[in-house]
Amino acid sequence: MNAFGRRPRRVFLLSLALSLAANSFSGIGMAQARSLDYFVPVNFRNGQVEKLTAPTYSLADLKKLKHFLNEKGTLNLRRYSSGGHSAVTIGSDKSLESAISGLLIMHWDRDNIMQALAERQDGLNQWRSGLNASLKHHYRYRHRFTDIIDGKGDKKNQMQRPHIRYNAVSLDELSEPWGHAQNDALSFITFLLFFDALESNRSIEGEEALAYAVLLPHYLDAVKVEHDLEMGAWEDKRAVHASSLLVVLAALRQEYEYVTRHGTITAKIDGREYRVDEAFLRRLMGRVEKSLKTILPNEYVESDQSDTRADKSKVRKYDSALVNGLLLGSLSANGIISDKMTATILAGLEANLMGADGVARYPHDIWDGRTDRHDLKRGQEAQWCHVSPLMSVVYGDLYRRTGHKIYFEKQTEHFNRALSHINERYAIPEAYIVEPAGAKKVGAAAKGKVSVNWIADANEPLAWGQAALRMAFNGMEKSLAYSADLKKSHK
Repeated sequence: MNAFGRRPRRVFLLSLALSLAANSFSGIGMAQARSLDYFVPVNFRNGQVEKLTAPTYSLADLKKLKHFLNEKGTLNLRRYSSGGHSAVTIGSDKSLESAISGLLIMHWDRDNIMQALAERQDGLNQWRSGLNASLKHHYRYRHRFTDIIDGKGDKKNQMQRPHIRYNAVSLDELSEPWGHAQNDALSFITFLLFFDALESNRSIEGEEALAYAVLLPHYLDAVKVEHDLEMGAWEDKRAVHASSLLVVLAALRQEYEYVTRHGTITAKIDGREYRVDEAFLRRLMGRVEKSLKTILPNEYVESDQSDTRADKSKVRKYDSALVNGLLLGSLSANGIISDKMTATILAGLEANLMGADGVARYPHDIWDGRTDRHDLKRGQEAQWCHVSPLMSVVYGDLYRRTGHKIYFEKQTEHFNRALSHINERYAIPEAYIVEPAGAKKVGAAAKGKVSVNWIADANEPLAWGQAALRMAFNGMEKSLAYSADLKKSHK
């Protein structure tokens, strides 16, 4: 029996809160620390995986665990000859049927770059074909950018915006109406393009890459990104999403760093020259930063009140999509916002969205992966499986930049939570949901209380979740190496 036990483990987070307050290194006050005085259960779905988890790990432990999961196919990712991918990784007849049934056989730019980031970390060369697939699609349909930039396109018409979901093999657009106004999805592409260029010390080359490098900043300028009512990562609410702005800022900072080293980027596209220089990027970043200061730690404070299908709220305080931008800041090892704000956001997600089987997207979320659920009560929102592994990465970066051990403990906790999501088929589903029509009264002895059955949703294995767990492994390895170096320096 490991430290988690054979029954659901209960993690007491008061010690974390008090440590944060006592050390004051994150800037969290005692009032907020007390808000973390709660228990968070963890349900392991696979007994064999649970046996391999521990409260602490060595590099050898991680290597053994990762090898085991690779043998079981848990981490296996797939790309098509086009370089495209599908949201559900196609590795079996069951996953193929699931992907077709849920229309998750399509390519999403955000999910694609998440997968590419994980592949790149693991030294898998197919990451580049994934990036190129997104670049190729957007070059083919570059008029989506230029029409908005020139004022010919209507930014309020989402089908006239650059499409962020399309055919995974042909890379062609789909005619199906979709909420394509997603500035974060487009910015993920720019982040990886320049992140790799900076790390590899190479220049951006090729008409597709150069076109994207100049068009996205001008497009973001044209839609007035800092005030843009777009759909966000969940594609379900028109608002000025902080989660999107964080990703935009992460991408622009990478491009800005590149321009400071290599000079102004110019590209001639369909007879017109586009330029991106330091001054332009500084102004654009400044507008985004100013907007974020008015929103964070909330997800949004300005939204379209006529858009009420999924969420009627004008303000959304907690949203796990905020982790996306924090992740990119962690990967670039310099953060996007202050450590204090990062810790505040993470604490808010833990206290308000984290459950035994994952992390909810936001309070009162009605989506269960396939349909809207109006039968759900607060606390019964779908619990998604990609969030804890990404939080583990963010906590790991905080640990390696500050040296504060409490962050490493939180990194390990979320790494173990990520492992708990692996189901009996050794797959990572998109989320765990309350079984439809599964709420039943458990009898008079329980005084009419209602019991619900949590099951994996139909979308498995989700490439985003697989990629997130791969990155969590990488983050743990980095932190263990950092800890070893720290010990040597203190000898």
